[in-house]
Amino acid sequence: MEIVQLNKILRGLCHLTNLPISFWDSEYRLNATFEPFNQSEAAEKSFCRCLHDCGKGYEHCIESDLYGFRQAAEARDIFCYRCPFGLLEIVAPVFRAEQIIGYIMVGQGVMSEQMQ
Repeated sequence: MEIVQLNKILRGLCHLTNLPISFWDSEYRLNATFEPFNQSEAAEKSFCRCLHDCGKGYEHCIESDLYGFRQAAEARDIFCYRCPFGLLEIVAPVFRAEQIIGYIMVGQGVMSEQMQ
């Protein structure tokens, strides 16, 4: 699948789910990010920005993302988890043949009590 097609799909999924979505390569480098335009997303971004600026908050976020990538790679499947600050994140490996060529990350989301 070409990057242009993947980006189009991810952009549509972002607008459909109203959640931030990003594509990372197999070395965990950010390649593309898509973010919805609404007030709740802006509030979550502000929450994450505050955490990143506070002590080791950014370091904890990076460690959490790496954990998600590694778990998805090991399982060779979608991996759902909560970041250290309680937000839901989902990582899905992207394959070309049998090789992982990257990861799609969806989140940061908040799960309602009814869904837990």
